[in-house]
Amino acid sequence: MESPRKPKKMIHRISDQQKAKQKDRKETPKTPSSPKSSGTANKEEKILNFLNTMKTHQQLTIAVGNDSVIDEIMAKNILAARTRLGKFRSLNQVSATSGMDPNKFKTLIESLSKRF
Repeated sequence: MESPRKPKKMIHRISDQQKAKQKDRKETPKTPSSPKSSGTANKEEKILNFLNTMKTHQQLTIAVGNDSVIDEIMAKNILAARTRLGKFRSLNQVSATSGMDPNKFKTLIESLSKRF
């Protein structure tokens, strides 16, 4: 009499599939909650690109203007936040920078939007 066959181990396959799904979720950028026009999205990309490629805090303070609320300390905080994150992937990450308040964020975005 034959012994009953043991079922194949599906646990590992399921686990691997779950890991793949989790990885996909992490890598897939979140879609914005409100639809954006292509012009707005394009400006956001340009602003993020500028913030991700600037080398010094002076570049940022010059870009937003001397009379701006974005001073040297705020510019350094933005650079530090970018360094921690690797790069900014959304403007929400920029707005969450230490010391950033809604007024400073609005001034920053308006100033950089004029450049592009």
